[in-house]
Amino acid sequence: MEEKRKVTISDGGDCNLRVTLFLEDSRQVAQIFIDGVAYHFERMKKSEFLRNYVIDNDSNYDPRTDNEGMCYLIAPYPRP
Repeated sequence: MEEKRKVTISDGGDCNLRVTLFLEDSRQVAQIFIDGVAYHFERMKKSEFLRNYVIDNDSNYDPRTDNEGMCYLIAPYPRP
């Protein structure tokens, strides 16, 4: 796995943001800020995502993936 990976976040229009994910152990992660709030941004395998996270308690949830079978998670950091 590479040490850095650049991904593009888009609003679906003409606004695009490039984010660099860094290798942290076996995880690809970054810290992003939305309106001044720090968020954890991570790229992971779909199987890992489904094993470690519950989305709306929906047992039929089937997340979309990129062409490498990876999902992206954006979650706020806890309050200090």
